[in-house]
Amino acid sequence: MKFTTTFLLLILMTAAMGCMNDSRFLVEYDYSYKGNFKKYNSYTFVDNMPFDDKDSSMNNPVIAEAIRHQMDVHGYRQTKKEA
Repeated sequence: MKFTTTFLLLILMTAAMGCMNDSRFLVEYDYSYKGNFKKYNSYTFVDNMPFDDKDSSMNNPVIAEAIRHQMDVHGYRQTKKEA
């Protein structure tokens, strides 16, 4: 009986810890302080690029959001692409 109770408690704790998993992903960046970026104040993303099927990371909303966040932190604002 004690084994069953301990086993069920272990399963319950494992399930609870799995539910507490943080859904954010850490994305590293490499901001260059050597570049002359002071003349820029905005950025945009390129649309409709012919990406290789092997590299789907360029079309990942998690990575795009991380880029937006880092650009905002550094004082840049996103603009719409002009046609």
